[in-house]
Amino acid sequence: RDAVELLNSLKFQRAVMADLGVGVMVVDKDACIINSNAMALEITARSSFDLLNHSIIDIFPSASHNLLTEALKDVIKEPDTRTQTFPAVFNERLIETRVSTIRLDGGPVGWAVVLVP
Repeated sequence: RDAVELLNSLKFQRAVMADLGVGVMVVDKDACIINSNAMALEITARSSFDLLNHSIIDIFPSASHNLLTEALKDVIKEPDTRTQTFPAVFNERLIETRVSTIRLDGGPVGWAVVLVP
């Protein structure tokens, strides 16, 4: 029974990620993308193959590299800073980008990068 409940919970979490209406990329402590949803693929105009296991910096337009780097650093260094927001242009579309730290057992393990069309 526990295995069935766990499987149902995972299915539910996948459905939530798929239907959020925003792009979501989960980034590990080495700044590599380890998960993303379909909207993130659409916004970045990349396939899963081109996105997963690649540096988040390489996915963003070069004009946004400094803003992204600073946001990643700021939310890790300052625990009270929950989110950093900045604009980025993907394929001529202005996208609001939100960066938050993912914490596990009180310590940072990566980031959630949300792309709001």
